[in-house]
Amino acid sequence: MTKSRWLLLLVIVIVIAAFFALGFHHHLTVENLQASRAKLVELRDANPVGVSAAYFGAYVGMATLSLPGAGLLTLAAGAIFGLVWGTVLVSFASAIGATSAMLAARFLFHDAVQKRYGDKLQGFNKGFAKDGAWYLAVLRMTGVPYFLINLAMGLTPIRPWTFYWVSQIAMLPFTIAFIYAGSQLGSFEVSGTLFVALAALGLLPLLMKKLAESLKK
Repeated sequence: MTKSRWLLLLVIVIVIAAFFALGFHHHLTVENLQASRAKLVELRDANPVGVSAAYFGAYVGMATLSLPGAGLLTLAAGAIFGLVWGTVLVSFASAIGATSAMLAARFLFHDAVQKRYGDKLQGFNKGFAKDGAWYLAVLRMTGVPYFLINLAMGLTPIRPWTFYWVSQIAMLPFTIAFIYAGSQLGSFEVSGTLFVALAALGLLPLLMKKLAESLKK
């Protein structure tokens, strides 16, 4: 790899190592979210633009680096910002972060993989250049871990803009379900709507898989 690639890889490794070494992953729990929700809502009311911008930046950064906690951050959007504004923030932040992760993986590893396995990947590359948007949508809708999709797509010839808009649309049902669940958790009430939201989170991958099969037919 070139020096610029090594430098980027080193920065990514350092940031990820610092995230775990400082114990940030231990704070990303539903219990901590519930305990700090009232204070976060106060901060939001006092400075809605600043808090929204800080949340958006944190989400993009975590998604770009494939750090754990995106699900909790999505729940937090519902608890702090509500369903509508929370969905707007997460929808764009997750799609931008995913695209950034894909581009980083492409910059770091695409050339090396294609150089070594290019002759074996010719058919794959042609198929993905033609139907890449469809493959990506199916992967997004069937519950494959998002960070794996982001990294794997960096090795394909899919266009960044195609990756972005397909990801944003295909992830939207999951985003809305998570944020709605977060908005119910924020009320501190175990209600019927909360059970519906949690059930939707479990059933969505199966429903999206059936939808993908129907659309393919």
